[in-house]
Amino acid sequence: DIVAFGIFSDIGPVIAQTLVNAGIESSYSEPPDAIDQLTSGKYNCSIFGHNGSQTGSIYTTLSMYTTDNSQNRWGYSNSAYDELVKKIATSANENEITELTKQAMQIWLADLPDIPLTEFFNRFAISEKYWTNWPTMTTDPYMNGLHLHTGMAYTLFKLKARN
Repeated sequence: DIVAFGIFSDIGPVIAQTLVNAGIESSYSEPPDAIDQLTSGKYNCSIFGHNGSQTGSIYTTLSMYTTDNSQNRWGYSNSAYDELVKKIATSANENEITELTKQAMQIWLADLPDIPLTEFFNRFAISEKYWTNWPTMTTDPYMNGLHLHTGMAYTLFKLKARN
């Protein structure tokens, strides 16, 4: 059973059916305690984004899988991986970062703590019929376009009512 919540109600059933079509027993549900199940590790499969790629830095994503990271929902732990990611965080040398990233990814791919089944695209419609000045990546590098997720309060202060 794939456990998720409402934001995935469009793609979740499609993923489940794709797995069924491939001969893998699967179903999709959005139980009321989905977040609790996902954060406690009491699930078999889930759809849950982590926003690492939004920063433009591989370190953000890699660090989410380190043993002591509070966002490590997978419960993954590998001391060699942790050490490589720690070195990435402190290096300013692009070549060294690239090499350390390759080494970290070799460990990550061998252990496979998370199996990406889909790439979630922020698909947030913005209408300027009543409000203007919506923050975007073009106008504001701190926003990714999914305002409810990454800064609704910030967005509300930026909006201007149309006359």
